[in-house]
Amino acid sequence: MSEFFKQLAVMTTNVYLSINQTIELNDKKKTFDVKVRGREEVLVVMDGSFKLSLEFKKESMDISCNQGDYIKIRKNVWYQMEVEDYTKVIRLVDENC
Repeated sequence: MSEFFKQLAVMTTNVYLSINQTIELNDKKKTFDVKVRGREEVLVVMDGSFKLSLEFKKESMDISCNQGDYIKIRKNVWYQMEVEDYTKVIRLVDENC
């Protein structure tokens, strides 16, 4: 089993995520804005890449996300996905939202 799937299996059993949403963005410079509901959300990048901007209490940070990455985002954080060409992401939401 690859290291990615080992980490993903541990992550899903510890977080108890139940709501899945597949996001597929393929337009030039398309953005997707979200505020985390519940305890946390996890983004799993299935294909492509995007820039992830996080904001919490007026502090911000940008991350480059690529295929195979997974990112855990905590409660009350706003995030924005900015796509240049194409990305496919699975968004897993905490069941207590």
